[in-house]
Amino acid sequence: MSAISEIRGKIPSIPLNKLGQVGGILKREYLDHRTGFITVPLVFAAFMAIGILYGAFFGHNQFLGLDIDNIHVNGDNVTADFEYGIERLNNMNLRSLEKAMGIAMAALMFPILMIIPFVITFGLLGTLYNDRKNRSFLFWKSMPVSDTKEVLSKLFAIAVMGPAIIVGIAALVQLFAMVVGSVFGMIHDIPAASFIWNNVPTLSLWLGLIANIIVLGIWALPVLGWFMAVSAFAPRAPLLVAAVPIAGAIALEAMFMKSAHFASWLGGRLSGWALQIDGRGDIKVFGSDNPHIDGPFLGDAWDRLSQGFASGEFWFSTALGVGLIAGAIYLRRYNV
Repeated sequence: MSAISEIRGKIPSIPLNKLGQVGGILKREYLDHRTGFITVPLVFAAFMAIGILYGAFFGHNQFLGLDIDNIHVNGDNVTADFEYGIERLNNMNLRSLEKAMGIAMAALMFPILMIIPFVITFGLLGTLYNDRKNRSFLFWKSMPVSDTKEVLSKLFAIAVMGPAIIVGIAALVQLFAMVVGSVFGMIHDIPAASFIWNNVPTLSLWLGLIANIIVLGIWALPVLGWFMAVSAFAPRAPLLVAAVPIAGAIALEAMFMKSAHFASWLGGRLSGWALQIDGRGDIKVFGSDNPHIDGPFLGDAWDRLSQGFASGEFWFSTALGVGLIAGAIYLRRYNV
């Protein structure tokens, strides 16, 4: 039996005639990375759901036996103060209220969203390296799939499709928290349900998180391209091969030039639209002079990206990232 036949038997059946070339590659990437895309986020989500239920149960026990209508603090009725607070919130400027609620929900989803950088880093460093290590690239070279399509599909799967799946799992946790909060409010006659469901910008938040991840990926394209290039040529330990030159460049600049320009540039690429590090090493909010950039919402992603269009550094970094990805394609084609 030939090597290609053996590899073909080990790889899950991919109906390329139905999915198409790109669809087959994406399915393969999903199967290869489903632990990071699905299993780990679901474990985090389960622990968070247990924590939400525990918090609701603890809060419920605190309310049992209490007559909040007759509780007074400094002479003020607690119920009246609570209803007044809800009324004030409902009378807030709609954008301000949606911003506050959206950021609160994003904070709730944050533990799951923190998985994304690890999925992208280890996914990109391992995807081309593992193909060479287990010789599965022989199977794909026997298929009518170009190296360009192969590399770009892997980049899309790991940097966009995987994070989108993780955002979807985080969204389920958000919905669960909203349902639990609504039920808790109904049990204790608190007008929480209508306030929550009417004011949380759910769709804008979900789409905005995905859009902002894409924008962050564009800002970080040199780093993503470097990871893929390393994955295409590293003989072993791609994480070390990727990290050592970066750490060495930062250390050498600090020792001989007494500066940190490369570290500042790298920090700007990794922080993307969220934070920028200026030449003095000070961190500032990118786009802070734009009052319309409020949070992780759909419209704000475009605002952040459009500000990058006016930056020469943005275009230089993007060109560098494209060049590194082209290098990964070349290495995939000729240096496997």
